[in-house]
Amino acid sequence: MPPVATRRALIAAPYLRVLRKAAEITGGEKALAAALAVAQDTVRSWLDGEVVPPVHFYVAALEIVEHSEGK
Repeated sequence: MPPVATRRALIAAPYLRVLRKAAEITGGEKALAAALAVAQDTVRSWLDGEVVPPVHFYVAALEIVEHSEGK
């Protein structure tokens, strides 16, 4: 079994891709925070990979990305 840090990185990678894309689409960290109704520091901790966001925020970010792609 890989070390805990490696497992966390593997879990966080898909979240990070979606969150970064959602931040790009919305106009940045501050705009994504407003769209998700959370503090900008919270979004920053997610984007920095310090914390994996709760699933409902991941789903909301995924919806932002999907909507922008016309899905």
